[in-house]
Amino acid sequence: MYVCMNKHISKIAGLLVIAIAVGVLFGWQFDIPLLKSGFVNISATMKANAAICFLLAGVSLMLLQSRRASLCRVYQGLAMAIAVIGLLTMSEYLFGWNLHIDELLFRDVVSSSTPHAGRMGLDTALNFVLTGAALLLLKRNSQRNIWIAHVCSSVATLISLLALFGYIFEVDIATRLPVFTMTQALPTSLSFLILYVGILAIRPHKGLMQVMTSSLVGGEMAQRLLPWAIAFPIALNWLTFLGRKSGWYDVQFEYILQVTFEILTFLIIIWGAARYLNQIDFRRKQAEFALRRINETLEDLVAERTKALRNSEEQFRNAFENASIGKAIVGLNGEFIRVNSALCQLFGYPSEELVTLAFQDITHPDDLETDLNYVNQLLAGEASTYQMEKRYFQKSGTIVWVLLNVSLLRDEQGNPLHFIAQIQDIMARKETSKKLFTQKGVELRYP
Repeated sequence: MYVCMNKHISKIAGLLVIAIAVGVLFGWQFDIPLLKSGFVNISATMKANAAICFLLAGVSLMLLQSRRASLCRVYQGLAMAIAVIGLLTMSEYLFGWNLHIDELLFRDVVSSSTPHAGRMGLDTALNFVLTGAALLLLKRNSQRNIWIAHVCSSVATLISLLALFGYIFEVDIATRLPVFTMTQALPTSLSFLILYVGILAIRPHKGLMQVMTSSLVGGEMAQRLLPWAIAFPIALNWLTFLGRKSGWYDVQFEYILQVTFEILTFLIIIWGAARYLNQIDFRRKQAEFALRRINETLEDLVAERTKALRNSEEQFRNAFENASIGKAIVGLNGEFIRVNSALCQLFGYPSEELVTLAFQDITHPDDLETDLNYVNQLLAGEASTYQMEKRYFQKSGTIVWVLLNVSLLRDEQGNPLHFIAQIQDIMARKETSKKLFTQKGVELRYP
């Protein structure tokens, strides 16, 4: 969502720059001074070639978000054109050339703010070179290129801020810094600032914006303090400037007020930062305390469950080992996993030897098929348990009759784990039944 919001900001910035550029070109076409200068009583105007560069910059900023190959080539061409126009204008200043590109669209007149008719200032030309380079580098979406692009656009913004502060505090920058030919018009400075916002917003998680958009404490701190760090000094210095201009106090008292307000500004920002950090630290300590309580509760629960599990295992072990009938845990392949002493006595095997065998190894052949059919029914879920009388071979080779009860244990997902078998010796019952059957047969023959 944050990325989407920043891309919308970039689009809005591009549209605003395009609107300013179109307005200035409209002013040149119909000779409307207010549209060319951006404000009344300002002699410096945005030149037509500068307006063209801003128009190209606004369009390229919007095309930068497109992934279509054809639009990418158009974008690169526009960004390169901006840098070329800036370089050509700088060469005119540095080498005294006249390339006849200054009045290519509209005629202009020489004035104190325009020593060369129709030509943008050297600072503006440098800004366009930096902006064009930044736009070209932004398309190469690597951390190094984004950093260079942000640095280039930041330098251009600082130059424009110098000109903008000149308008705010009514200082003629051109007379103070003539070597730089500072003749930026008000709409020119504002357009560069808007472009800067759009360039930063197009890559919100890289370069300079990586710290600003971070969800960590540093990012949140920067998001809170940066607006105040910009707005407070400008507003307070402008207020002191208006007071001196209105004749309420002289320059010396203005300095005193500026120093006082700057100290107050820093104190407020530091206090706000400390308060915010204290809130974060308090919430962190609350979270740590809650986490510690949760850990203690979990440890108690684990200890209780462990104790209950240990007791349950002990009860199971006692019930399993000390049972009067044979019990066994049997694997899905039929191998004995665990056997009790009663079963070992019944089959005549020591437990170490019995767990190396499978029930198929000691089952009477005549009973094996029936037993396996029951086992398959359990595995298929067709039955939960089964019971049958069957014969096993003891270690000595003697056949022993047993009553077998088998159930299948499954996990939480319903997957079979192993069988639980209970095996009861019924040889005595079988012998008794056989004797009774024999006696009845004799009585029937000899009444």
